[in-house]
Amino acid sequence: MIILGLIIEAFSLVWVHALAFILFACVGGLLIGMGIVVYLYSLVSMPMKSQANERTSQASGLTHIQK
Repeated sequence: MIILGLIIEAFSLVWVHALAFILFACVGGLLIGMGIVVYLYSLVSMPMKSQANERTSQASGLTHIQK
C-alpha cells in the first residue's frame, strides 16, 4: 500500500490539473497512512513466545535439543 501510495503521489506531481492535489493529498496520503497502520499493527499483533510454557517444560525436566 505504501508503494502504491508513493506511485500515485509521484504521478500526481507531474500531472498538471486541478485534481492533482486531491489525488496527491487524499488518495496517496490515505494509502500511505493505511500502509503504515497495517505495518504497525502487524508488529503489535505478533504472538509472543509464552514464558509459561518455558517454565513448565523446565520444571518438568524436559530439555530441547537443537541441532
